[in-house]
Amino acid sequence: MLTEMTAAQETDLWCPIVVRRAPEAGRRRAHHNAIAWAADAGLVQDDGQLAWYSRWNAAEFTARVYSRCEPDEFDLATQWFGWMNVLDDRLESTPLEDLPAQLAPLTDIFSGTRDRHPSRTPLSGALADLWERTRGQMSPAWQARMAYLWNQCAEGFLWEARNRLLGRPPSLADYMARRVEAGGAQFCLALAEGIYKEELSEELYYSAPLKMLRECACEHICWANDVLTLERESARGDVHNLVLVLEAAQGISRSAAITAAIQMTNDRARAVLALTQTVIPGHADGRGFSPIQRDLLFRSVDTIEQWLAGSLEFHRISTRHVDHRAAGANPFTS
Repeated sequence: MLTEMTAAQETDLWCPIVVRRAPEAGRRRAHHNAIAWAADAGLVQDDGQLAWYSRWNAAEFTARVYSRCEPDEFDLATQWFGWMNVLDDRLESTPLEDLPAQLAPLTDIFSGTRDRHPSRTPLSGALADLWERTRGQMSPAWQARMAYLWNQCAEGFLWEARNRLLGRPPSLADYMARRVEAGGAQFCLALAEGIYKEELSEELYYSAPLKMLRECACEHICWANDVLTLERESARGDVHNLVLVLEAAQGISRSAAITAAIQMTNDRARAVLALTQTVIPGHADGRGFSPIQRDLLFRSVDTIEQWLAGSLEFHRISTRHVDHRAAGANPFTS
């Protein structure tokens, strides 16, 4: 059975959005500072972890998805994504029965009730620092929104763990309903407001066109991730992949499932373009937004576009997505 895409299939993922990248000097600085921060926070605890963390180079990811960042914002965003990489590997290798204890202190940080679980872990200690630096200047409403989105992620982690225990992909309907939540894409898009200190009003954030844009972009981000990490996830026995879900649900070959997943992903890219080029400008004109509201709206649109395109580009160059081929075991998995 095929476990890899052909080179031709990989290039079939379509995205006409031009990726902007932060300057190289800023990327080097953020990479260096992220490593120092991870060591100070206890997120990396020995030379083996340090080497793997450094090879992932979260700064190259941040440079593509948050290219408007000022230096301090760039450092913060890079540290967030380094933390997320460690979290991802920790949780995927944690047995289902141990996950609630892993997640509870993280959830408490977002809800402001960390005293309920006072024990400090490297993940929770690092998160507390990130959250404190991010939530400053942001309203209680925004912080509550982030707590809600985190809770969706946490539920998604448990859903994934239950399916891994069963050893089979979820149904197509179940996958379509929950993949984005489990992937944390909505959380990451909302996090941009805290990184940039550009908070959207409730009216803007929940406006129908912008909500639809986030949903289409998040599905593209997650499905493209599935296509480009198929080999890695197959090697690790992960069942949460659109290709594997389509293969099982439709009884088709691996190659046909890859083709179908690419087509679905490209359809979402077309939907994103239609929304950004026609629907959202028309909505802004029709609602008579103030210049400040328009600026915030289109900055959010730009962030979403750059997230989609930048994530796709990074997946194609990142060593993280082929680290299953590296010599030695991933030290962040238990």
